[in-house]
Amino acid sequence: MRRSQFEPTRPSELGTDDIEGWRELQRADPALANPFLAPEYAIAVSTARPQARVAVLEDGFFAFEDDGSGIGLPLGAGLSDQQAVIGRSVVHARELAARCGLHALWFEHVPERLLPAGVRRVVRYPSPVIDLSGGYAAFFEGRRRASKGLVATMLRKRRKMEREIGPVRFVFASDDRTVLSDVMRWKSERYAELGAWDRFADPATVALIDELHTTTAPGCSGTLSVLYAGDRVAAAHFGLRSERVLTSWFPTYNPDLGGYSPGLLLHFLMAEAAAEHGIVAFDLGAGEFGYKNVLSTTDEVLTRGWAFRATAVGIGRRAATAPAHGIRTLTARAPRARAALKGLRDRVRAM
Repeated sequence: MRRSQFEPTRPSELGTDDIEGWRELQRADPALANPFLAPEYAIAVSTARPQARVAVLEDGFFAFEDDGSGIGLPLGAGLSDQQAVIGRSVVHARELAARCGLHALWFEHVPERLLPAGVRRVVRYPSPVIDLSGGYAAFFEGRRRASKGLVATMLRKRRKMEREIGPVRFVFASDDRTVLSDVMRWKSERYAELGAWDRFADPATVALIDELHTTTAPGCSGTLSVLYAGDRVAAAHFGLRSERVLTSWFPTYNPDLGGYSPGLLLHFLMAEAAAEHGIVAFDLGAGEFGYKNVLSTTDEVLTRGWAFRATAVGIGRRAATAPAHGIRTLTARAPRARAALKGLRDRVRAM
């Protein structure tokens, strides 16, 4: 039985009809094929993050996080690589916030053509993608020509690794939980080296990855890909895949074998296996990394921005996130906003 229109609920509480309706909407629109947009991903997040919510719209779904502050964040904030309203109808961003019971909404990693109307302060940025629609051979040959010898160097290092460490073996989808632990441990070490936020220091993130590792739905399947040299793990990656899209989420490599460039080789092997599974796009995710320049064949334009309602908290959030000239413009044009800001100054500073 479908829930009432715009009723926010926990994704884990969705009914069978809701989940199947969500899947149908994804199947009908190739732009929604990313596994981060699947109901299974939303359900997995809700098991690890109690603030996860989904609004069941008249003709679609919108997943988000609400920690009780009235400010909505993307589902899996800080981890998810894509966000969108799942549906056929266009929903204005302010109306969406209101129907979700929120004063403001932060959007991030939304494909440009899926960004709702009414989002403010929009920033557009590229997300590199490997186009596999022409098959792996076409992709490999194109990268070989464009890489200025880097692909040849990678293959030479592969042969060297086989001579010095052992035969190369690749597993596209492994169920080895020990290797998954290696992925998280190596990523944590790398985050520490970079002085970056360690995702895996949070038990909720570890729980989410464990849950997704055992998820095998067509639209969202946890995929642990492993490159072995002899009996040693040389590189590994955990991500998600749908029937059309493979995502690069947590790539890593054995630091003792880094000189053989196993991470780059792993991505080529993943692309080959993905093409064999009928996947047409390998989404490398936003961010500037050298290996993405070698691998990517095109870019998807993603966006981020805010939706603000004309409520006290919404106006306060708009002011707190605005540059000085933006605040002056807002208060000059909206007397109600000026009055609200005067009383909210201390609250804004606290936020």
